[in-house]
Amino acid sequence: MLQEKRAPFKSHYLGDFSMFAQISLRRAVPRLGIALALLTACNESSGINNEPEIATMRLTVGSSAVNIAENGVVTGGPLVLTTADQVLTATFLRSDASVETRVDPAVFRLDVSGGTGVTFTRQSAFSGNIKGAAAGNTTVTFGLFHTVENHTDYGPFPVPVQIQ
Repeated sequence: MLQEKRAPFKSHYLGDFSMFAQISLRRAVPRLGIALALLTACNESSGINNEPEIATMRLTVGSSAVNIAENGVVTGGPLVLTTADQVLTATFLRSDASVETRVDPAVFRLDVSGGTGVTFTRQSAFSGNIKGAAAGNTTVTFGLFHTVENHTDYGPFPVPVQIQ
């Protein structure tokens, strides 16, 4: 009886692995891909999402308050300042007007910039002292900065300011 001699099974993708190893790899790779897809889908569908869902940024200085919608529309303005230090506080709201609790002061901060003659001195992540140098009108830009990822998550949006 003539015995046939076979060359080792070769694949241009898997090299000189044995046939058993190649079959095992061919079965394992798609299963790993499916498992990864399911894990990713589970995180999204189960509500595990650390990004805040902000619909409105509310800025309050004394009795003056403005709301800044996610499209940048400012209502309730202008924000009224004086030439003396006043506390500015930012609150971030969801679409149902509840406070967005995922805006964590350990990883986010309110950014304040611009405004001729306006000084802002940070006291905490979302508040600080603000004042104007002299009576007049200007525009100050406000945004929510994600310090861990080094980018602005909300805004920056220009807000009209009146200094009295």
